[in-house]
Amino acid sequence: MMDKLLDILRTDPNYKNFTLDGQIIPLEDYLEVRPERKKEIIKYVKEGRLSIGPMYVLPDEFLVSGESLIRNLMVGHQIGRRFGKVMKAGYIPDPFGHIAQMPQILKGFEIPSILFWRGFGNEFEEKNLNMEFSWVAPGKAACLLAIHLIYSYGSLADMDYKKVKGLFKPALRKIRNMVKKFEQHIATPIVLLNNGSDHHEAHSEIPEIIKQWNIQNPEKKLEQADFEYYIKKVIECNPELKEFQGELRGGRYSHLLSGVFSTRMWIKQRNTEIEYLYEKYTEPISTITWALDKHKNFNYPKDYILTGLKWLLKNAPHDSICGCSIDEVHNEMITRFDWAEQIANEVFKNSSAFLSELVEIDSKYNRKNILVVYNPLPWKRKDIVEFQTISRKTKGNKLPHQLKLVTTDGSDVKFQYHVEEEEPRFQRKLGVSHKFTFLAEVPGCGFRTYCIISDESEKGYTDESKSFQISNEFLENQYYKIDITPKGLIHFTDKNTGILYENICSFEDMGDWGDEYDFSEPKENQSDIVFTSEDASVLERVVYINGSTQKTFKLRLNLRLPHSLTEDRYNREECLKDNKISLYISLYKGIKRIDFSIEMENNSRDHRIRCLFPTNIKSEKVDADGHFYVVPRNIKLPKADNWVQKPLPTNH
Repeated sequence: MMDKLLDILRTDPNYKNFTLDGQIIPLEDYLEVRPERKKEIIKYVKEGRLSIGPMYVLPDEFLVSGESLIRNLMVGHQIGRRFGKVMKAGYIPDPFGHIAQMPQILKGFEIPSILFWRGFGNEFEEKNLNMEFSWVAPGKAACLLAIHLIYSYGSLADMDYKKVKGLFKPALRKIRNMVKKFEQHIATPIVLLNNGSDHHEAHSEIPEIIKQWNIQNPEKKLEQADFEYYIKKVIECNPELKEFQGELRGGRYSHLLSGVFSTRMWIKQRNTEIEYLYEKYTEPISTITWALDKHKNFNYPKDYILTGLKWLLKNAPHDSICGCSIDEVHNEMITRFDWAEQIANEVFKNSSAFLSELVEIDSKYNRKNILVVYNPLPWKRKDIVEFQTISRKTKGNKLPHQLKLVTTDGSDVKFQYHVEEEEPRFQRKLGVSHKFTFLAEVPGCGFRTYCIISDESEKGYTDESKSFQISNEFLENQYYKIDITPKGLIHFTDKNTGILYENICSFEDMGDWGDEYDFSEPKENQSDIVFTSEDASVLERVVYINGSTQKTFKLRLNLRLPHSLTEDRYNREECLKDNKISLYISLYKGIKRIDFSIEMENNSRDHRIRCLFPTNIKSEKVDADGHFYVVPRNIKLPKADNWVQKPLPTNH
């Protein structure tokens, strides 16, 4: 594709512009194979004949964090400037919906517009919007010109380029038909026609087609340009634009495909973990260390961070992170996640080690035995901290009950000892690894220092609190009591309100007739069998951890489910397979939170299993955690008689 494009740009000065899909990464991929053509690319970018960016990749917006979207634009601009120019138009055509804060994010990069396809529900017709409208961010923090590509982002993607008596009659007919369709929706005389789509190459016939059109239609001049030029022309018309505020997650004009939010969940889990690693730990701790280093001996690891972020961002395109591609695509994502994670961990370790050397402590404490606990959140936080020590079988080494944890002012800190594991080194076992946890309270975006010292009394710590206990039937702290019945059902009581919540963390399994994008319920002549936690057999109910800071209950279940759909896909198979579930419920002393961890040995196919937390709360709306915004959503589904894809009741 790029070879052909560059040849067209070189040989035909009348071929005015090609837009590289709103992203930068295709250039990196191409130059790995054709590094000798970099000067050509720079030439055409500077001339405005090849438009690149503004993003590094075209991501799914809902499955990555807000900070990831910002890093995406930062990296896109940084690399794009090396080629000469970044397109200042927000061409984000194909993600499966758009977040409410996208106007503010784009405006932060001096991008005054967005061009998109998916996401409108009934709002477009209810508000009587035109294709061009004003999209306002929450709180009116920003506003930009939005272009709804109502007939897809490839309205002229599949033209017929055959000539009839010297004229491109089929192509001219297609253009004429599309212009008529668009004129029903536009607020200005400017019509946008996109001659491209997924994997489409440049067409050398375009300049001649434009010439023929302009001869036949002098009152409607056709130009070849990029989106930045189009936006400029629309703004020059000074139209009165109607306003829209909120997110775009409807399926009125195109499939939203929101089922991808739960396909190949390992992708979503790893992406979130590594995003947190960069956003909450690696970048902030490196910045804090750099700021506190008075002698400036610390070199800020920007090149390492950029390299790691690029590996992470390469997994953000919607057909990648959504998990809806072939296995080979997603297998390659594993390595990119690994590289991004390795870099982030190493940078964090190095920055943390340097920071610990900057911390001032009393000379009576051994600097090698200090713990620096960092809180990445902007508010004071109380939570569990885990650390490890290794005791070698040599004279002078202390065992767990011979250690003491204190603050820098000498106050004792209770800790919990967990396990002993042999520590292998070069095929030899040189010592025993001990894991400890303790409760720390750390100021917002700050750190607190603790010291490990010898405790000659060897008395250790015991917890005798009656409000923090566990048995084979329940666990509780000062905030909650959780009961686990012999049948494996879970109920918990909020001690502050006295409200009892029954059957929490219960399982519901049903057949799935869908594809790699969406879950589908059974249709006519298809029948389903629904299984719940009440169908499960209890294999184990035991105390898993019983310590002074953490208590964890382990519940093992076996849910026998159909192996798959039948071959004709009308029913679920009668053959049942074991699907074993391990559920860990944790409470902590002094922390108002319940942690659930679930491991499932999935031996069935063509099904959807959900974990349910019924609250009995009656409300017309639900508040969902969004990108720099808490999103209010209606629980009642909208009328969707004319939608391309019906709405789903899931509010992620």
